[in-house]
Amino acid sequence: PPLYIGLKPTLPAYLNPSVKPVDLLTGVSFASTEGGLDDGTAMMSLTLTMDKQWSYFEEAVRKMKSLVGDSETNRVIKNALFVISAGTNDMIYNVYDHVLGRFISVSDYQDYTQQNRSVYPVLFFLRYFINTTENDKKKIGNLINETINPKCPSHPHHRICTENQNADSQLYNQKLQKLNFRLSQRLSGSKILYLDIYTPLIDMIKHPHSYGLEETLVGCCGTGLLEAGPLCKPLSRTCEDVSKYMFFDSVHPSQKAYSVIATYAFKKLFPLL
Repeated sequence: PPLYIGLKPTLPAYLNPSVKPVDLLTGVSFASTEGGLDDGTAMMSLTLTMDKQWSYFEEAVRKMKSLVGDSETNRVIKNALFVISAGTNDMIYNVYDHVLGRFISVSDYQDYTQQNRSVYPVLFFLRYFINTTENDKKKIGNLINETINPKCPSHPHHRICTENQNADSQLYNQKLQKLNFRLSQRLSGSKILYLDIYTPLIDMIKHPHSYGLEETLVGCCGTGLLEAGPLCKPLSRTCEDVSKYMFFDSVHPSQKAYSVIATYAFKKLFPLL
């Protein structure tokens, strides 16, 4: 959680009307539900493209400069931690969806997103700081690329983890680690870290009782097999004790699971920052 690094308990969405310019100095989220690295993913899910998310970031920077000036804004950004969590929706919409999917080869699509889109955040930051000094340009903040999650798709009456899609996730993550290494070599002075969230999630599925969990294949909301996101409404039936569930709905981890991931990330990555 953000509290681990001295931030506010949650990072509000940038587009939340209640967010004020001063809130930008301690972090906000520019993410868009069901979006991805691939603009095609956002178009199919009717969410914000990565380009649009970056445009909001630039807008936020202008607001910060108006509030505290150029020097302080640049200091905040250069010392900020940027987390990029994407990839799962890209695979779902463009490969596994047999109706909407644009790619047949899993490996080809992984290469496409990583070679053409995963480096985009880094290139964006380089462009953004193009007018800074050479020494400053090498330090563009800390970027964390997260892994693709394990896949446990729902069936009409039960849920299972599919080995082929989990193998795809592991292959994607292996390629991402190599890409991060190459980028780190090229951008001396920057820190581009790889956050493995696949491992703690799959360990929770295999060893639930080690984490105080009792249910790892069914979500807490509704049937736990089909509902996700907006389909889980205030009047939807929920489980009695969500802390015993790994998933809140059919797709998204519960607060308990996210806490496990956050603790794992804190121990693995923050000593490297």
